[in-house]
Amino acid sequence: MVTRPEEFAVLPYQIDLVGFRAEDGFPLDGLLYSPKVGATTAVILVHGKTCDFLGGPSRFLPLPLAQAGYASFAVNMRVHSLGYSRGDVPFENFDNFIFIMAGGAWEKLEDGHKDLNGAVAYLRQVGFEKVVLAGHSSGGFYAGDYAGRESRAALWKEKFRDVIKTPRKELVFIRNAEHMYLGHEDEVADAVISFLKKYTA
Repeated sequence: MVTRPEEFAVLPYQIDLVGFRAEDGFPLDGLLYSPKVGATTAVILVHGKTCDFLGGPSRFLPLPLAQAGYASFAVNMRVHSLGYSRGDVPFENFDNFIFIMAGGAWEKLEDGHKDLNGAVAYLRQVGFEKVVLAGHSSGGFYAGDYAGRESRAALWKEKFRDVIKTPRKELVFIRNAEHMYLGHEDEVADAVISFLKKYTA
């Protein structure tokens, strides 16, 4: 009989593969890491261009976030990977080939806002009271663009330590890429958790 690996039993979260829609209906996927003790705040982990929800901060942050009592939602934005064929658009002929493709090679900044609006809407729908967007690399551009377009969002840039003090529904955390995260995972996790404790209490 096949059993789950023992280390899965002691993880502080439950993982769900979630399908959701961007604001314009584009189909997206995410991994929702829900702490077993419950959580009222969820952090959307926004990956960089050509990355996905299986690597980088989207991979290493869910564990320390869950241990600190926060859910995380690692989303695959439509710019994940370099390029891929869309499964929701029928392939008819090569004249329309561009329309069945998506990924980093077809990146448009305004699409990121639609993707993140869909992720926020999903988390609100399932009952999270507070939503924080944490962007890494070009995910920071998307998170910042989201904050600029949404009057309900407050922007916090770690480098400048500034926060818009007005009460908002969503908060945006951007980690500047002065160095890559490899070898600095604990530092990145500590910065995000410190922010959450200070601004979502």
